[in-house]
Amino acid sequence: MALVEVKSEVPVEEPSSLAQASPKKRNAKPKKQGCKRPPAVRSSFADARTPLDGVERRSALNRIYEERRQKKRKMSQDIESSAAASAPDFRPLKDKLNDKFRDAAHLLFDTQTVVKQEMTRLEQQGRALCVDYEERRDFLILLRARLLGLRLEASDDEETNDQALAA
Repeated sequence: MALVEVKSEVPVEEPSSLAQASPKKRNAKPKKQGCKRPPAVRSSFADARTPLDGVERRSALNRIYEERRQKKRKMSQDIESSAAASAPDFRPLKDKLNDKFRDAAHLLFDTQTVVKQEMTRLEQQGRALCVDYEERRDFLILLRARLLGLRLEASDDEETNDQALAA
């Protein structure tokens, strides 16, 4: 058997030039033929009586979702009404800190009282561990400003006393 060399007229490109020309095509996955239907979306609220698909399924699930929303709204309203009935009306901490206090000790005592009342109110609502970050931050900013103001007032009083003694 003799080997016969066959020459074709079609030019053959080198593999390196193909790789340089289209690097994306070399690594691309082949396209899937046809169109695959997306999987059915399952709801954790659907049961055996819920229709499998279509308008009936959407309306049934919407009815279930709306019932749950109404139940949650009613629960939150009950909690708010019971908290409002059981706890006295509190002024916000900002209003408390903007009041005039006699001295820093009075401010500290009043602040401790306000914090205790707020914690009691939160415990009654079942949110004792979930204090609002923004409220705490505002509280600390106002407390710092009020204490600075008291310190400046105290230093001004000492200056006026020194001037009165000097005169």
